[in-house]
Amino acid sequence: MERTGMALDAGCWERLAERLRREQQQAAELLLQQLGETEETLNLNSQRQMLEALRRVGVSHAPGAQQRPPPAAASPSTAAEPPAAAAAAAAAAAAERDPYALRDTGDDTLSQLLHFPAAAALRNYRRASKAVSAFVEKLPQHINPCGAGSGRFSCDSPNLQQIPREPSFRRCFVPAAPLQQQQLLQQQQQQQLQQQQQQLMLQQQKQQESDSVTAASAPAAEPDHAAADAAAAAAAAAAETKPSVAAAAANEFKQNTEDNNSTAAHAHAAEADTAAAAEAAAEAKPAAATPPTETPGAPPTAAPPTAAAAAAATAAAAAGEKWKYLIADFSQIELRIAADIAGDKTMIEAYQQGRDLHRLTASLLLNKKEENLTKGDRQLAKAVNFGLIYGLLLLLLLLLLLLLLLMLVLLLVLVLMLLMLLMLLMLMLLLMLLLLLLVLVIVVVVVVVVVLLLMLLLLLLLLLLLRIQIY
Repeated sequence: MERTGMALDAGCWERLAERLRREQQQAAELLLQQLGETEETLNLNSQRQMLEALRRVGVSHAPGAQQRPPPAAASPSTAAEPPAAAAAAAAAAAAERDPYALRDTGDDTLSQLLHFPAAAALRNYRRASKAVSAFVEKLPQHINPCGAGSGRFSCDSPNLQQIPREPSFRRCFVPAAPLQQQQLLQQQQQQQLQQQQQQLMLQQQKQQESDSVTAASAPAAEPDHAAADAAAAAAAAAAETKPSVAAAAANEFKQNTEDNNSTAAHAHAAEADTAAAAEAAAEAKPAAATPPTETPGAPPTAAPPTAAAAAAATAAAAAGEKWKYLIADFSQIELRIAADIAGDKTMIEAYQQGRDLHRLTASLLLNKKEENLTKGDRQLAKAVNFGLIYGLLLLLLLLLLLLLLLMLVLLLVLVLMLLMLLMLLMLMLLLMLLLLLLVLVIVVVVVVVVVLLLMLLLLLLLLLLLRIQIY
């Protein structure tokens, strides 16, 4: 595929490039107008500058926020002054503290802020710039049969498989024969024309010889130089107009760039080629053709081809074959292989009966009748079917195992917490017992001290009494 290439209508592609560049310029002017900036003060391709510019006009995630009028456009010298830089730094610091402030200018973020004209203008500008830089300015160059790990074909510089679906892009690619096959067809047609011319000359010579034998007294008929000249001219015209089999189809296709139906365009090209062939045949038709004569007793000979027939054959050969895209795809080939390997009776019976497996799966998943299913239901079942054979079930099992492990960890944590609680209770009981023992000890000590004090007091009293008696 890379060697034979892809036929491209260069004129159509150039007109598309001019239109897209015009749209890019218009989008840039609208964006600068919304932001109140100029090309000298703002780089539209700078993420940081665009983020600051959107913040300045009030683009944020705050509920009910509206875009502010753009500030007055600053000159390059004013933008570079220290006070302006300090103000920008202060604004950036304030935005970092604002929870609703704009954090980036990615496409996902801008798609949520399309109610701001500046955000919508930036998104349109980036889309137009991508179309110009990624596709228009680079013609398809490389087709990689082993570029993807899944075994699918891939393209780069640019990615031909990601050409936008818009008819303005798709109509530039026209079906045509490979260059080598075009040259081969051209050589074959030239050889056929030469053979026809040689056959015509031989038959004319035989006709002249037979006429001279049968009618020696009659003047010899002159060879049909006009017919030979017409055939030679037609052959030369065919050689000049046949350098590319797809040229006529491409030019006709280019004239119908506003028609989105490629089939109708090719039919129109076929009609034009047929008309051209008829016109060439009419122009090459001689004014008078010499009627063939037969020799008495000789076997009848085929009438030599006239110049009109030769011209018609030449025009038909110059028109060439019509080429079309043959687009084919295996129908759910992965699921069919999976059904055969797994031996799943339900899937095999569904395919044998010509049923839509995705709709069948959706009806089983959602408990609906197939006639009541929506396109979204089928898309959900499609994700389930392909997800299962590509590892979704394994992923679900892994997630289930992770959940079980998490539950076990939680149970262990709960058990540990209960054990710690029991230990705390036991510690509290021990502390209470120790406290009781301490209280008992204190009570005992107090009682002992009191008893000792009482005994000491009694002794003192006894001593006093004895001393009194002595005196």
